[in-house]
Amino acid sequence: MRILYMINAPGERLSGAGKLTMALAAHRLAQGDRVFVAAPPGSGIHEESRRIGVESVKAPMTALPWDVARLRSTVRELAPDVVHAMSFAPLALAGLTGATRPARPRTFASIVVDPSSPHPVARRHFRRLALSARNAVARRRAPRTDALFPISTTIAGRLEDLRIRGNVVVARGTLDTDDLRRRGALEITLPPGSPLIGTAAVDLAPFKGIQHLLKAFATVAKKYPAAALLVSGYPHPDVDLGALARELGIESRVHFLGFLPDQMPFIARLDVYALPSLSEALNTSVLEAQAVGVPVVTTSVGGMREAVDEGRTGLLVPPADSGALADALLRLIEDRALAEQFSQRGLTFVESEFDIRTMFEITDAEYERALRAAPAERS
Repeated sequence: MRILYMINAPGERLSGAGKLTMALAAHRLAQGDRVFVAAPPGSGIHEESRRIGVESVKAPMTALPWDVARLRSTVRELAPDVVHAMSFAPLALAGLTGATRPARPRTFASIVVDPSSPHPVARRHFRRLALSARNAVARRRAPRTDALFPISTTIAGRLEDLRIRGNVVVARGTLDTDDLRRRGALEITLPPGSPLIGTAAVDLAPFKGIQHLLKAFATVAKKYPAAALLVSGYPHPDVDLGALARELGIESRVHFLGFLPDQMPFIARLDVYALPSLSEALNTSVLEAQAVGVPVVTTSVGGMREAVDEGRTGLLVPPADSGALADALLRLIEDRALAEQFSQRGLTFVESEFDIRTMFEITDAEYERALRAAPAERS
C-alpha cells in the first residue's frame, strides 16, 4: 500500500501532532507499506522522516494558488492509496474532499486541536473569522472524508456541536509507555529546588497559560521559598514570561530551560507536573507525566478531562484561574500520601486508556474498510 501523511507543521521542532504523525508513519512502514510524509519546507518532520527511513516531501500548505497547485501536483505524482492528514485543511487544499473525488485515494483526517477554540489560531487579529471559515469548510467536506479521528471523545463532541459530521472514530491512544519510561530514566541535570514544579511545551504561546502558572507559583514560593518552577519550551514573542517573573518577584526561583529535544528525563524528575493551558484537544505531556509516575495538575479544557482521572490520578482546575492552580499545587506538595496515590494510579490509567497500539488498530481497521469499499464505489 502507498500511504501519504500530510501535516502543516512549519517549525523545526516536533509538536505532539508531529510526533503522532511520525508514529503512524513508522507503524505503517513496519507493516511493509511505502510511506510518504508531506510537510512545509523547513519542517522538523523532514529530519525525523530521514531518521526513521520514511520518504518526505516538501510541500507548502497555504491557500495561495501556487501552493495549492503544487500540493495537488504532489499528491497526483505520489499516487497514494491512502492520504491521512493531521487536520482537515490539507485534505481540502489538496482537493481530496470534493464531490467528484475518485474512490482512491481514500482520505482520513486526525483532529488534534479543539475546533471550537480560537486560541491555537495563529492570526491574532482574525481568529474568530479564521475559525468560522475553517469550520465552515469542514462542515461541507467532512462527509466526503472516509474517517475523522478526533483525539478525544470531548473533541468528537465538539465536532457534533459544530455540525462537522461524517464517519467519526475516536482514536486517543498516543503513548508508548515502555519507551517513555526508558527515556525518563536517562540522566539530566536540573536547577536545584524542593519541591520541583515543571511544565513543558514546544512553543510557550499565550494559550499555553504559562502566565497563570507563574502567578500561581508566586503563591507557592511564599510558603516554600526553596521551591523551583522549571519551564521548558521556546519563548513566544506575544508574552514576556521573564518580565512577568521579575514583576512577581520570583525570577530567582523560575528557570526557563528553552526547548528540550527530549522532555522525558526532565518530566520524570519533577515533584508535580502542571499544565495551565487555555485550550487543548488532548495534551501528550500530561499523559507522559502520569506514565512516569509524576502527579499532575491541569486545566479542565477540551480533552484534558479525559487525560486526567480527576481526584484519582491528578487534579483539574478552571483555566486562567491562578488561585485555583496555586491551591492544587499546594495540595499535592503538602499531602504526599495523596501525591503518591496519584503517581501509582496514573501509571495504570495511561497504560489502559492511552496505549498507542490502540490507535494503530483503529486506523488500520479504517484504512482496510475504506479500501474494501473502493471497488463498489467505482461500479
